[in-house]
This record gives sequence, C-alpha cells and structure tokens, in this order.
Amino acid sequence: MTTPPPVSVEGLLLTAHRLLDGELADATTAGRYRGACLALRTALELCVDRVLEAATPGLSRTTGAPSCSSCTPSRRRRRPDGRRPSGPG
Repeated sequence: MTTPPPVSVEGLLLTAHRLLDGELADATTAGRYRGACLALRTALELCVDRVLEAATPGLSRTTGAPSCSSCTPSRRRRRPDGRRPSGPG
C-alpha cells in the first residue's frame, strides 16, 4: 500500500526535491521537472493563501477571474460612438 500524497507545504517541497534529485527514477527527466514545477507552484500558492488569510480573512477565497458572464468582453456594452469601452477584460 502506498502512502497518500503530501498535502503540506513541507511535503510538496520534499517531493520537488526528490524529483529534482532523481530519486523517483521511474519518471523521465522532463516529467520530473514538470512535477517539481507543479509541486513548487502549489507550495507557493498555499503559502500566499495563508498570508492573505492572516492579513485579511476571507480575501484568499475571493480572488480570481470574474464569475459573471456579463463581464466578458463580448458582452460588454459599447459606447455611444460604437467603440468598446477601454479597460481590462
């Protein structure tokens, strides 16, 4: 039986280290680098979420792309002169 995958930042960092050191020899070099990149990015996201949650409770769960369909560029209203409004999106 295998152990469940690590869910802590420390576990993710250990996994990235093992991948980069070649301890998991069943994977190709490119696969090990991709796996290490994913583990490091996930660890970074967990750390950022923790800092955001400590600084402003609830903020880390509200960041991201807008969820309303009216915010997409194809649905925004045009200005009276017929051009699309400027700005992100």
